[in-house]
Amino acid sequence: MPEPRAPAPAGTVDELREVAAEQLALTAFHSTLAVDQFSVLADAGALYNARRAVAHIRHAVATLKLMEEAVSKAATEAEQRRAERGLNGRQRRGERA
Repeated sequence: MPEPRAPAPAGTVDELREVAAEQLALTAFHSTLAVDQFSVLADAGALYNARRAVAHIRHAVATLKLMEEAVSKAATEAEQRRAERGLNGRQRRGERA
């Protein structure tokens, strides 16, 4: 099974949240399989599923970083819009900044 690809650098916060949740669910799934396989001495399967769990958690962390950047960018843009509206409102009323 190929490694999960790094998340695309685009997408809404909701889309990124969905991808991160899916990757965390897959992490839990593969971790549970690995624990079960270790308990029945199926080392090869356990190692495989442990590696899958690590790959999924890496993907989740990368997605969460993108989500954090998207939220920060949206907050900055919203603050800039509020500042521009405030400045424009004062200019229309003839007030000084």
